[in-house]
Order: sequence, then C-alpha cells, then structure tokens
Amino acid sequence: MRPLDLDDLPRYTPWLHRLLGLEAFDQKVRTVEQIESEYNADKFQRCLDLYEESGGTLSPFELRMRIDRIALDEEADAIVDGALVLATLREINDRRNALMRDALADAAARGDTILELGSAFGFNLDYLAGELSGARFFGADYSRNAITLAGKLFDGDGRFAFDTFNFYDDRYAVFDRIEGPATVLTAQAIEQTPSAAPLIAALKRDRERISEVVQIEPDHGAHDPSTTTGALRKRYGVLNDYNRDLVSLLESDPDVELLEKSTNIIGFNAFNPLTRLRWRFR
Repeated sequence: MRPLDLDDLPRYTPWLHRLLGLEAFDQKVRTVEQIESEYNADKFQRCLDLYEESGGTLSPFELRMRIDRIALDEEADAIVDGALVLATLREINDRRNALMRDALADAAARGDTILELGSAFGFNLDYLAGELSGARFFGADYSRNAITLAGKLFDGDGRFAFDTFNFYDDRYAVFDRIEGPATVLTAQAIEQTPSAAPLIAALKRDRERISEVVQIEPDHGAHDPSTTTGALRKRYGVLNDYNRDLVSLLESDPDVELLEKSTNIIGFNAFNPLTRLRWRFR
C-alpha cells in the first residue's frame, strides 16, 4: 500500500474521465428493476453457475472475488483512513472486514442474531462466522439467485439462515424468523437505494427486536463540493445514483441515537469512501 496523488489517478481508473465528461457513461437509476438486472439476473446468476460448474467446491469468498473488477493482488486506487492510496483488493477487503468484525463484536458477545440486510449469498456472514465464535447469522437479500446459492453454500450449517426480502417493503418479515434480539448489518447495500427512508421506517416497525444497527455505507450527501475530491465524489454518487441521505436522515431522526460515525475510513475506489455507522433506537 502506498500513497496515490490525485494527478496520477487517470493511470489507474477510468472514473476521473467519466466524471469530467471526457468518457461516455450513462447515468444509472437505482430501481428494483435495475437491481434485478444487474445483480439477480447477471452477477449472482453467474456466481450460482460458477458454483455448480465447480462441483460445489468454491467458497463464498472465492465466488465474491470472481465478480470483482480486478484480481485480488492487483493494485488499484483506494481510500484508507481518508487518504488516497494504491492498494490491492486483498488489502482493502481485509481492512473492511476487520472494521465490520470489530463493530459487531459486542453483538456476538450479547448473543444477538446478526441480521445482514442485502447479504447477497453470505460472503460477509461467512467471514464473520470465522471471527465471532458462537454467533448466529441471518442473511436477507432481494436476489433469489443469491439466496439459492447461499442455501447451497451453507447447507447443513445450523448457524446460518437465509431468506429473500425487499428494502422497499413496509415491514421486513425476516424478523419473524429470528428468535431473540438482532443486530442489523448493512455493508454497501443501502448504497443501492437512493433514499434510506424506507429502510429506517421498516426497522422502526420492529424496533423492539433490534439491539443495534451497524452500517458500512457511503455518505455521498456529505462531500464538500468546494474541494476537488469532494466535488468529484459528489458527482460520482449522482452518476451512480448511490444513496445520498442515510446519514442525514439518521442525524435528524429524534428516534435514533447515533453511537458512531467514522467517515472516509475505507474505500474500494477513490470516489466512494465508506462511513462506519453504529446506531440504535431510543
């Protein structure tokens, strides 16, 4: 891992040219139909096919890496503790996993079920199960292909359960399948919802079941457009239609107690820094 100067970015990513209009890029609209096309019908279908073709030998981590943009040990632009760096996908993934693990250690010690909303086929939960002994895990995702794959990957392991759900539902029925309290996790899942209002409203309906919420998500609404990097990151959020109101909604909600907001702690590219949030209902 080494520092990366902003002037050198075009050597490592096409995104600077896209943001400046020097390379064509069609602005995305994050609808349920777009998620169905990009994730269920494409990425997670490919992962399911790869798993079957391997004879069931590929792990959740190996499948996750097969759909990423670069090889595990290839250097690319990234963010670590607010700094722009060149780092391998392995280095950034390991740091992000550690941030997730540390934020959930208390939940595991309490005996909470860790409920990941937007779990895909369970690669985050698989990692956490190796780090947080004795914990129980429930993964929920919109993609039926992802949940089908999770069922194959974790078949017979009583620590795990999976089901489909939709972030835009009025209530998340997966709570009915969980015994005792839950700590909710999202990790670059709310990123896919332009507004976090449906999530917060749905969680309020089961607030008595929720000990805490842990989120590792972008905060594109907070970028300062008076700085070069802030303006570029804000534009990146707009072009990708990533979430831009999660943090502001939490901070303005009288029913929410924000326990942690650690900004720009990690990022898999120069324009999408992630914030770690921990909060609970009052």
